[in-house]
Amino acid sequence: MVPSLMEHRHLDRPGYSLAAIDDIIVNGSFVDWLEMLDAAANDDKQLRRIEHIADHGISHGEDPDRYVLWKLITRRFRTALRQKTAS
Repeated sequence: MVPSLMEHRHLDRPGYSLAAIDDIIVNGSFVDWLEMLDAAANDDKQLRRIEHIADHGISHGEDPDRYVLWKLITRRFRTALRQKTAS
C-alpha cells in the first residue's frame, strides 16, 4: 500500500497505474518520486511497469530527461533485485 500518494490523474486504485507512473515522473515532486521508488524497490513487476513508461517517454515525452533518469533508476534497481534473489 502506498502511504500518501499525491493526487494524480487516472489513479483509481491503490498502487501505481501506468498513467499514475507517467504523471508522477512528469509532475511529481521529489517526495512523490521517492514514495514510488520505495513502493517498487522490491517489486520487479512494478519496476518493469516504470521502465515501460520510461521507454515510451524517452521517445514520446515532453521531458525526455526525466524518463531517461527513471530508465537508469529502474535498470539499477532491477539489477540489484536480481542479485538479491540469486543469493
